[in-house]
Amino acid sequence: MNSAHDHLVTIDPDKRCVRLFRVMPDGEKVLYTELELPKGDAPGWTDDVVRLAQRLGEDLLMDSPTARNLLAL
Repeated sequence: MNSAHDHLVTIDPDKRCVRLFRVMPDGEKVLYTELELPKGDAPGWTDDVVRLAQRLGEDLLMDSPTARNLLAL
């Protein structure tokens, strides 16, 4: 699957968001999704943080042709 895109995950502390980019075979970066970081003072794995982690993981797996192929999704 040499023509499959890859992913780059970045965190913007000023805008409090996680950005997931597709990295195309030619190196072009295309914004795929942006997820807001949970607000709040509660430390640790709050329900909001768990939801963010699940969403990010699902977005990565479902958008990755390589992962879908390897996992038969």
